[in-house]
Amino acid sequence: SDLGSQVHARINLPEATVHCREPLLTTMLTELLGNAVKFADPDSTIVISGQVAASRYILHIDNVGRPFPLDRLGEVGAFVQFDRERHEQQGLGIGLALVTQAARLSQSTLDISNLPPHTVRLSLHIPLA
Repeated sequence: SDLGSQVHARINLPEATVHCREPLLTTMLTELLGNAVKFADPDSTIVISGQVAASRYILHIDNVGRPFPLDRLGEVGAFVQFDRERHEQQGLGIGLALVTQAARLSQSTLDISNLPPHTVRLSLHIPLA
């Protein structure tokens, strides 16, 4: 996003206690929210919502912007930036790699999906305490 634009947030998170070490949870949330803001269309709204389902807390972060290249999910790893040749991006491309590693260490999972119209959904499934 350029300096003149804003990204808005709508948050609806039910309270729950999760089983995750604080540094891992902090890393996952920081990287996922940072990516949502970085790749959101200017003046759009990021929706952060949660739900308790079975033995998991599911955190959804939805942003309107460029679709995620789902065919390249297997390439999520350090120093990989998707479509950098077409879209200038800052950073080293390690954000999703950090989230994936932190999720694995905390018995959590990350799902990425594209929802119509032009919404990327990041879903973090965290075990309940």
